[in-house]
Amino acid sequence: MLRYGVKNVETLGDALRICPELVVIRLHMETYIEVSMQELKLVYMHGLVLERTKLYKYLLS
Repeated sequence: MLRYGVKNVETLGDALRICPELVVIRLHMETYIEVSMQELKLVYMHGLVLERTKLYKYLLS
C-alpha cells in the first residue's frame, strides 16, 4: 500500500481515491464484539487483573 501513498491512518474513502483497486475486506463486528466479551468473562472468572490497551489487546497481571 505504501507505494500508492496509503497510510494506516487514512480514511477508507481517501485510501480508495489514492488506490482505486484497493481490496476492502468487511468485518463481522457483531461476532468480534461477542467473542471479545466472552474472553473478558473468562479473564474475570479466573480473577486476573487486566488493563485494556486496545479493542483487542489486554495486559494481564
